[in-house]
Amino acid sequence: MKTSSKINVGVAAVAALALALPAGAFAHPSVWETTAKITNSASSPVPDLCSGTDTRKSYVVSNHGFTMALNETNCAVDKGMLNYKFLPSSTRATLTLAAYLGAGDTGAQPHATCRQGSGVVDQLWGTTAGTSAITAWQTAKTNTAGGEPFFNYVPWQKTSAGLDDDPTKWIPVVLAKTGVDLSSYSTVDEFTAACAGIGGVYTAADKIGTTMQSMNSGFAHDITATVTAAVTAAVTAAVGDPLNSEVAKLTTEVANLSRVLTVKAASANLAAKTAAGSGVAVKISGPAGYHLRAFLVISEAGARHAGLRYRGLGTADVTIGDAGMADATIQLNAAAKAKLKALGKDLPVRIEVKGVDRFAAGELTLTK
Repeated sequence: MKTSSKINVGVAAVAALALALPAGAFAHPSVWETTAKITNSASSPVPDLCSGTDTRKSYVVSNHGFTMALNETNCAVDKGMLNYKFLPSSTRATLTLAAYLGAGDTGAQPHATCRQGSGVVDQLWGTTAGTSAITAWQTAKTNTAGGEPFFNYVPWQKTSAGLDDDPTKWIPVVLAKTGVDLSSYSTVDEFTAACAGIGGVYTAADKIGTTMQSMNSGFAHDITATVTAAVTAAVTAAVGDPLNSEVAKLTTEVANLSRVLTVKAASANLAAKTAAGSGVAVKISGPAGYHLRAFLVISEAGARHAGLRYRGLGTADVTIGDAGMADATIQLNAAAKAKLKALGKDLPVRIEVKGVDRFAAGELTLTK
């Protein structure tokens, strides 16, 4: 009887969790647009830089269960995130790609872009070649061979916007089309100069008005509360109070599974010779007991400069500890050790950690 009761508790927990998760967690992107009044501390109207009036346009953007609010701050009114509320599947099937991008276009840009101008930048913007680049970096996220892009542009930055977008998809496309390696830049001035160098105009991303964490914190709390309440009710109905300890264990497990996977280098700048001798120390947080593999990766340009045939510098297998933290050291492979001891200039390095269902990335610089 005791075994049967525990099985019922587990079934109840799984069922409750399934009911708590949103059915549209992996839906195509949606964009909602609104306007708000802008005033100063004395409640007097303040002209908006983009509209010229005392109102500012704002967007709520959502993709694959990730949601944030953006303010219209870069004054770019097109070539933005696509709104699939305007592109039902029956409509998409009838449109050419150019019409497809136009019909779903918005002014919401969660990424910086290299826009307009003329010259090499045409490979990313406003031409047939530009359309090809827009779809090329998003191929891995499409549902059909023809492609279903979520963004009507190629990002001009090396980090994710936090909308289930992966920089490793667009950085190689930009490099192939323009010769610019976005992974080698860090500051706005560097990205601006690189864009101008190919004949474009650097345009910053629209500023975040409400972060993803703030917008989803209530929902995450509700999921935990729903699961806890459902499990408690199931246990009480099946066997009464004696198994309340099981509820406590399951509640702890739910909280553990909700932890976000993150990684950062123990030191943002590390001498290449030190890395070659002692490895690269990283700090990882996430669910306790979670198994993952950590990678050190450099860009293709970085590999050429270092005289390496491959971009990978080293890997490490890691299991996150009971406290939800892990300190790990990624040892360099033999080829990387040999070449990095004689590194001629600073080398940006990307740290990637991957598990069965989670991914996170960080950065550091190996100094000469």
